[in-house]
Amino acid sequence: MFREATIRLPGEARTTNQIHKAVWAALGVPEKAERDFLYINIGDGETLVRGKDLPTEHSLPVRQFVAGQRVAVLLLVRAVTRGKRERLVDQDQLKDWLDGRMPGFGDIAIHRADTVKSEIKRHPVWAWHLHFDATITDAAAAEETMGRGVGRSKAFGFGMPVVVPVNALESEAA
Repeated sequence: MFREATIRLPGEARTTNQIHKAVWAALGVPEKAERDFLYINIGDGETLVRGKDLPTEHSLPVRQFVAGQRVAVLLLVRAVTRGKRERLVDQDQLKDWLDGRMPGFGDIAIHRADTVKSEIKRHPVWAWHLHFDATITDAAAAEETMGRGVGRSKAFGFGMPVVVPVNALESEAA
């Protein structure tokens, strides 16, 4: 089972590369080690981390979902195609790209898709910042997708789906 924790990073961790190094250091993972966690910078110096081996005293189990449940998803993803050079998937191809890379999630309806420019080791990279709804079609596959991540550059804070039940959002709005 995957666990999640929010960690506070040093104030000087601002760029993608600095955040990458700070997260790895905070988790005590050597930078060249195999990455067994995902993370996303959520702002104000805080980062959400998901992994199987997070210490239980500082983390919570990832919410469990059931087949048929409608969920809202936030995803910062390097949705790219490879050829002579790597390029960002066009907006009209995003749904098909997600369908092929998010087992356990179906009936995807994208509500917002913005491109964002970042930098990895001083090289510019482009990503999609997505907000979409989906239906859990297979709870075990969805959990595996949430733990594995989606797309490229996961070691640098891309590809971690943040998933909440739609009914939780509706009850908060009421």
